[in-house]
Formats: sequence, structure tokens, C-alpha cells
Amino acid sequence: MRNLVTVLCILLSTSLLFGEVYHNAKLETNIQNRERVFIEKDSFSLTNSTSSPLPNYSSRDGQFTTVLIDSSKNGYGMYSNNTNPIVYVPGTGVAACYRQWQGIDASAGYIGVAQSPDGVIWEVASSLNNLYPGGTTPDGAGGLPAGRYPSMVGTANSYPTAIWNEYTTTTGGGTNGGRAMNAFNEYGWVGSNFSELWDLNTGCAMTPCDPPDLWVGQAQVVEEATGPTLLALFGEGLGPDQYWMLRSSYHIFGYYGMANPVMVFDKTTHFAGDEVSNYTGTPEFHINDDGVGYMVNSGYWHDYETGGSIVNHTLFYKKTTDYGLTWENTGGIENTGFYGWSDIQFNQMMLDAGLLGDSISTVVGEDTTWNMLDEAFAGYDYDVKVDANGGLHISTVVVATFQSASGVYTGMPGAGHYYFYNPTPDDVNTWTATQIRDMSTSFLFDFGTFSGWQYHSPDMAISNNDDGSVTIWCVTAAVSDTSEDATSIYMNDIDVYLAVTSDYGQTWEDLGNMTNTPSVGDVDYYELSPHLAPIATHDICYLIFQSPDFSVLTVDTDENYEDYKQRVYVGSYNRGPVSTDSEITTPVEFSLSQNYPNPFNPTTEIEYSLSVAGHVKLELYNVLGQKMMMLVDEHQIAGVHDYILDASALPSGVYVYSLTQNGVTKTSKMVLMK
Repeated sequence: MRNLVTVLCILLSTSLLFGEVYHNAKLETNIQNRERVFIEKDSFSLTNSTSSPLPNYSSRDGQFTTVLIDSSKNGYGMYSNNTNPIVYVPGTGVAACYRQWQGIDASAGYIGVAQSPDGVIWEVASSLNNLYPGGTTPDGAGGLPAGRYPSMVGTANSYPTAIWNEYTTTTGGGTNGGRAMNAFNEYGWVGSNFSELWDLNTGCAMTPCDPPDLWVGQAQVVEEATGPTLLALFGEGLGPDQYWMLRSSYHIFGYYGMANPVMVFDKTTHFAGDEVSNYTGTPEFHINDDGVGYMVNSGYWHDYETGGSIVNHTLFYKKTTDYGLTWENTGGIENTGFYGWSDIQFNQMMLDAGLLGDSISTVVGEDTTWNMLDEAFAGYDYDVKVDANGGLHISTVVVATFQSASGVYTGMPGAGHYYFYNPTPDDVNTWTATQIRDMSTSFLFDFGTFSGWQYHSPDMAISNNDDGSVTIWCVTAAVSDTSEDATSIYMNDIDVYLAVTSDYGQTWEDLGNMTNTPSVGDVDYYELSPHLAPIATHDICYLIFQSPDFSVLTVDTDENYEDYKQRVYVGSYNRGPVSTDSEITTPVEFSLSQNYPNPFNPTTEIEYSLSVAGHVKLELYNVLGQKMMMLVDEHQIAGVHDYILDASALPSGVYVYSLTQNGVTKTSKMVLMK
């Protein structure tokens, strides 16, 4: 037992260290419902639309680098822990999908894609969803695109494919009109030319769709002997009970021919009673190259209130051995196909990992009661990976409670992100558990409508190494400023943190604060919603995250972080030697080259390099400082650019050209001789 009783009991008796009571609705349902409320307000005009200055991210000695790939009108899609908005194929490329900024008065539903062969030079495709399947007009509010919750998938043998659901008024069917769609890059992993839209749901051949109202898809492409197979798991409606697997039956040059949808998960079948949606998490799945995979969810088993065999809120899983075509429905708990931990096993694992065992005091009126934190509670946010040997890896939020408690304790030291590993998941006795990161401080963060523990989700990437070992990466957003100047609930900063293990969680290497951007003056730099590309190497991983620009509010009420314009970044961490062609290369520096030829008549080439994406100005002045021409005034991606200057209309003489980005200016001289 840790020596914290005397100090912590006083603190924990206050409401600040009491976490959310579990009987509140889950984050995912809340965000979706709030988004539905604001869909009609997407065209809200902002008076003050001046962007905040861009942050300067720490290079961490060159190990961590970021590229600003684009902006998003708001941040709803990436706040979901179920989406996977980035894919990395070692030796092939990186691609990301997101809701794209099209101006303050534009709809928030445009889908954009950024793609790169090396993580440095990015090419952006805009507004994929301007036309619906068959070339029809978008069916969102006002006839505008209404893309929601995008993901990105692909392998070396398949094309980068964007997946999302459209928020339609009629064609998607059901209460909210969710319609699952996809588009693929017709050039494969080069260029950026995305196809027309296709329905993932064959039931949309005749609209409204059947099954209707599919929202928030999790997707993966697996490599079968016959070629790539696309799987996408969508819930039916907002806060759904039923989940449908949309699975392809063939693949031709990027196009996936889809089989009929199959319901693979129903919360009402085995899980808790009338309040299923509030207590049972969204299923997540992952399948390895041999077709072995698992679907994981958290929840209460149906008889938990009547003294059933499993009373804790814990994790459950079921298996596939045929690339997700079928899922086991026999064996396990009550012969349902689901496996899970007994209460004794789960609590013992958490006791060994350091979460449980402390005494706390609770105060009701004038009465003080001492209780032992002796029960663990697996939260609603988790990620799952299956290694090449069929081992199951799960990262999830775990917090503490005590017997007969009506709530959980998220501020108790030890509450945080945990890693569970089982090399033989059919045997429930071979699980191990270790803590990835203590999140007790971060879980206290006040996000307005939601508590911190609902925002700070773990996300994993897996590398099956050539030597037979497995490397697991884990990312999260966490509070970094816990100084005395920061109050106990309103911390001052949130950054992206990364950890890695190569010994199945026996030890975790904390790679530290990746973004490292403290607030400056009145400007807050919060890096939120990080997602790892599911596949990594032993040395390299890719991640995507977003940062709200608090000077650009995109809705007119309820100012939570997702309600602002978001800057969308892709970052990579390289803990190995200098990268090769098959891995990421170090971004170029911000520089301006001498024009060539020089002197010139009348054309010359100006080459410059950008280390990050951003707004760029390239201007031409005479020797008196008078501006003669604006050559470039636009947002550009990171990398090497060139501009061909035609000076036919200018007289001979000496000129100065300047390059400005993020407040930094480089200049050089040129000579025009006619």
C-alpha cells in the first residue's frame, strides 16, 4: 500500500478528486448529439477571424517532427477514440483523412485527405464529397456535404482509402441519416487523385439505406491470399446498440466490391439491461495477416446487478479466424463466444499494477467513512491490436472504486492508462497488466461539458519485427502544466505524450512530451485527440493530432474545444538511426536560395524550402523598399518549392526578394539586365 493515506484522504474527501459518476452518458454519445444540434449553425459568421500564431514544436533532438497538413472547421471527428484517421505503410507512404476547413462560412462537412510518400512532402485533396454516389447532389443540411468521423486505411497492396459517414437528411435513413461512404486514390500511393464516392453499405443501392443511419466507423484493410479486404464497423444511429460489419468481397485497382452488411455486435444480447448504451462501450477490432483477430468492448455482463459471475465493469472479447467473415459465438462466458476476466482476476491484476489498495475517506454531512479502493473499473475508451502470433494487446482507461460505490475515483493516483497482454487469449488465465501512464492529474481537467477522463484516450500502434519480437507504441494527450500556478482543475497546458514497449509491457519507455508548447500570454496551445497510425516499425511511428485555434470560434454557443477551428498536424517519432528511403526523412529547413540564373532576362527561378506547412509570402521589392510584386501569398505544404518570376514588365536594376513564414523573413538580391 502506498504511503498516501494521510495527505490524500483529505484531498480525496473533496469533490475535486472525485471523478465522473458513471451513470452519466458517455463522451461519444454526448459529442455526437451535440454535433447534431449545431449542424444547422455551420455557416455562423465570425467577426474576429484572425488566426492565433502558429506554435513552434520541440524537435526533441530531431526525434519528433511535425507537419501542419491542413485545417479543420471543428474537431468532432478526431475526438472519437473509435476512428483511425491516419495510415502508415513502411516503405510506401502516409495518408490522413479529416474534416477540412473551407472558410468560416462554409459547411463543416467537407472531407479532405493529405498524402505523403515520405512524411515530409504532402499533397492535399480537397472536398472529396462534393458529389454523392452516382453524381447526385449532397444530401446534408442545405444540400451541402456533411462528412463525419473520417478514417483512413490502406496497405502496400491496396490504395489509400478514405472512409466516413455522411449526415444526410433522407438518403441515409433512420433518425440521423448516417450513410457510410468511401473514396480511394486512383493513383495509389503517388499523386493525389481521389475517385468518386462509393457506398460501403450495399443497402444504399435503393435509398434510404438498409440498415439505416450508420455512424462512426472503425476500419481496417487486411491482406488475404486473394488480395486486400476492407472491413468497416459502424454503429446504427447515435449512441447505438447494434453494430454492422461492412466487408468487401473483392478488390480491383482500389475499388472494393462490398458484401451485404452483417450485424456482428448487439449490446442488448449479453450486456446490462435497460441502460445498455450508457454502460457498454463501442466495440473495436483488429485482425492480423493470418486472419486471426479480436473484437473488444467494455461493459457490465447482463446479470451484474443480481450477483452474476462478473460484477465489475470490465473488458470482453471475441475471436475471428477468417479475417472477420465470422466471429465466434460459442465457448467462453455462458457459451456466448465472449471471454472476459473474473472480478477476482481483474482486481488482482490492478492491485499488482498499483491502482488499488489505498484507503480513502468519504464525507456525507458530518459523517466520515473510510473505504478501501478494492475494485477496478475499465472505462469506455480503449484500443486493440493483434500481433503476428495471435497475441492480444489492449490499452484502456482504468479507474478505481470500492464495493457498493455509486461512482468512480478518477483523481486517485494510479488511475490512468493500462496495457493488457495475453499471448493465448483463449486462456483467460494468461493475462498480464501494466500501467502505461498515470493520468490522475489529466483526468481532473475541466473541458466544460465533459470531464478530462473522457477526453484523454490511449491509442496504440504495433510493429511485428523481423526477429519475431513485437513493439507496441502508445500515445495520449495529457496535462503537462501541474505547477503551483495552475489550479487543481484548470491546468494550463495539454501536450502529446508517447511511450513504447518491446517486452510486452514488462517495461514502458516514456518518450516524454512530444509537442511541448506552453501557453504564451493569452494564447493557449492545446494538442488534442492524438491517433497513431495502426502500423509502425520498431523505430518509427506516425501520429495525427489537432490543436484548436481559440481565436476562430465556428459555432455561436457552447464553446468547448471541438467548437473551434482546428490545425491538423501529422507527427513522426524516430528513435533509430538516420532514416532511409523506406522510412521518414528529416524535414528541410526554412531557407531561401539564390535565384538562377542571376543576372537574368526576363525570367528566373526562385527556390525555397519550408520546414512546416503554413501561410507563405514571397514578395519582390526595388532598392528603395517599394513593393513591386506579390509573388506568393497562400498556404503551402512543407518541402521544397520553386517560383518562376517573369520580370518582362520591370525595368533593369537590382531587386530584393523576401520570403516570410510564421513571422520569420529571409531575403536575397537579384539583378535584372535587359
